[in-house]
Amino acid sequence: VTKVVEFPVKAPAGIVKADVTAIQQLENYLMFMKHYVDHNCSITVHVRDNEWEEVEDWVWDHWDDIVALSFLSYDDSFYELLPYEEISQEEYEKRKAAMRPFNPSILTKYEYEETDLDIGDSECVNGVCPVR
Repeated sequence: VTKVVEFPVKAPAGIVKADVTAIQQLENYLMFMKHYVDHNCSITVHVRDNEWEEVEDWVWDHWDDIVALSFLSYDDSFYELLPYEEISQEEYEKRKAAMRPFNPSILTKYEYEETDLDIGDSECVNGVCPVR
């Protein structure tokens, strides 16, 4: 049984998925890889039907600069349970109105205090060393 919790998220003003090509997404990923991360940042590239060949060429040309990429067809109408689903303003307002108010105190049910454990002295006893 799959259970899904969904909540509407309004896109910020500015550029949205429809405004960006697959190559622009890949170039943005490459910029983050070169200038902002030490290992890898993740990206799911949304590719239109007419972009696949160009995307394949880009991947081959940048093979040594990329770590991992995932690709989805831009036409995402056949995917179930996407993390972000484009909806109309009217649908957004409808879903937002149907949400129950958020009660932050419910989080205490799932949060636990950190506990310091006494690991004893720093010696390894019987071949077992404390994890620090």
